[in-house]
Amino acid sequence: MFPQLIAGPIVTYDHVAKELKNRTHTIQKVEDGLKTFTIGLGYKVLIANQIGGLWSDISMIGYESISSRLAWLGIFAYSFQLYFDFCGYSLMAIGLGKIMGFNLPRNFDHPYLSLTMTEFWRRWHMTLGSWFKDYIYIPLGGNRKGNSKMIRNTFIVWLFTGLWHGASWNFVLWGMVLFLIIMSEKRWTGKVLNKVKPLGHLYMILIIPLTWLIFAVTDFHQLGIYFSRRRPTPLWIRTM
Repeated sequence: MFPQLIAGPIVTYDHVAKELKNRTHTIQKVEDGLKTFTIGLGYKVLIANQIGGLWSDISMIGYESISSRLAWLGIFAYSFQLYFDFCGYSLMAIGLGKIMGFNLPRNFDHPYLSLTMTEFWRRWHMTLGSWFKDYIYIPLGGNRKGNSKMIRNTFIVWLFTGLWHGASWNFVLWGMVLFLIIMSEKRWTGKVLNKVKPLGHLYMILIIPLTWLIFAVTDFHQLGIYFSRRRPTPLWIRTM
C-alpha cells in the first residue's frame, strides 16, 4: 500500500499517527477507495502509458530528425503523460489507503488550469510543496525577515526541489528556471496574468511544456538540439 516516496502523496507521521493505532473500516470506505484506485489506474494505464508512447518514439528517432511541429507535440505529450502518470499513482495510493482505513491527503488539484507558475506549484504535488515549506522554507525564516531573505529562502527551496528529483544538472537548471519565473511573477507579471485570465492560460500553455522539457532531457547537448527544433524551419531552407 505504501506509495513511492518520490510519487507521493508524502505523509508525515502526525497525519496518520492516530490511524496507525485505531482505524475504522466500512463498506463505504472500501467502495470509495476502489473508485479512487480505479480512476488512478485508468489515468496511468489508459492515458499516461498511451500518450507516453509518442515521447518514447521521438526519443528513439533522435531530436535531430524531428520537425518543429513534432517537437511541440512531443513536449505536450510528455507534459500530459507526466501529469496522468503522477496523479494516477497518487490516486492509487489514496484509494488503497482508504480501503485500509487511512485518509491520505490530496496530491493534485487540476494544476494545468493555473494562471501562473506560482499557482501551478500550489496545485502540483501539493504534499511535496508542504514538506519543503514546513521543513526548509519556514525554518529558514520564510518571508518574515525581509524581502532579500525571502528571495534567498525561495532560491534554496527550488534548489532542493531540483535535487529532490535527481542528481543531474538538468534538474538543478530546472529548479533555477522555476525560481526565476516565480520571482518574476511575484514582482511583475503575476498581477497581470491573474487579472487577464485568457493571457494567463496562454502563458501557461507555453511555459509548462518548456519547463518540463528541461526536466525530461538530462543531456544539455540534446536539450539544446530539442530547443532548436521548436523553431520553424525557414521556407527557403525547406524548398532547397
